[in-house]
Amino acid sequence: MPAPRKRRVHYVPSTHWDREWHQPLFGFRYGLVRLLDRVCTALESGALPGPFQTDGQSILLEDYLEIRPEHRRRIETLCQQGRLAVGPWYSMPDEFTVSGEAIIRNLLVGRAQAREFGAEPATTGYVPDMFGHNSQLPQIFAQCGIKTVILWRGINDETQRNFLWTGADGTVLPCHKFARQGYGAYQAHVGRAHEPNRLIEEDPAEFRRLLLKFLREEAAATDVGPILLHDSCDHQEWSPARFQLLTAALADSPDYELVHSDFDAYGRELLAEQRRIKGRLKGELRDPGRAIWGDQPLEASMQWLIPGV
Repeated sequence: MPAPRKRRVHYVPSTHWDREWHQPLFGFRYGLVRLLDRVCTALESGALPGPFQTDGQSILLEDYLEIRPEHRRRIETLCQQGRLAVGPWYSMPDEFTVSGEAIIRNLLVGRAQAREFGAEPATTGYVPDMFGHNSQLPQIFAQCGIKTVILWRGINDETQRNFLWTGADGTVLPCHKFARQGYGAYQAHVGRAHEPNRLIEEDPAEFRRLLLKFLREEAAATDVGPILLHDSCDHQEWSPARFQLLTAALADSPDYELVHSDFDAYGRELLAEQRRIKGRLKGELRDPGRAIWGDQPLEASMQWLIPGV
């Protein structure tokens, strides 16, 4: 009897970067420069196999080069090698407070800027932090060469990570929806990002336990296609120590195959499984949202926020 097939786990290192939020633009800019300095060094040395996903926004590289113009060739080389993944957006928009024209031109500028850096324009629409999703986004994405979507918010169903989204014009795109903690779910459940006084890197056994528990839950909710392991959180730097724990924990795993990946590579595998995806959603995705962080009991930590938060 053949051994059970391992589940492929696409590891995508990234960050989530609000240019302004609880700090002004240049307060966050300092952290962005430090982050990309370290990421570029790790990519060049091989400490991070890559690719590194720049949060779906080409403007991160523009902001970085405004401070480090002497590193433009360095950035271009990493983009040309496919080790920095850029776009599809120029700057991550809100889908309901800007015009359709603004959304389209945002994507066009993002695609053009990716090419200027030497990268191929992204084929995955990344919308991780929008407060719901408008019904024409599949149509807009498809006409910009985007074939799959990775999103969060707007949907309360936690039983399935993957579904087919039909837009207002009938365009259908396969989608992956992050878990309840969104783009930071891996950091919440495994990296313990909500416990600032705890360093999970100091406890490899606990890291492995939490990782395998998280992967079992993601595998159960991902009945079609590979598992997406997105290493990202708000203004987070990539952690070499945590990455070493991850690779060690899965090195001899009988259940999981770790793949160093980006959104487009994950999207291609998801697209290949499109006919097997059972979930179907149509039109605007704007359910009232349940905001929950970490492993607290749902009843104790649920907040109802409207719309789609």
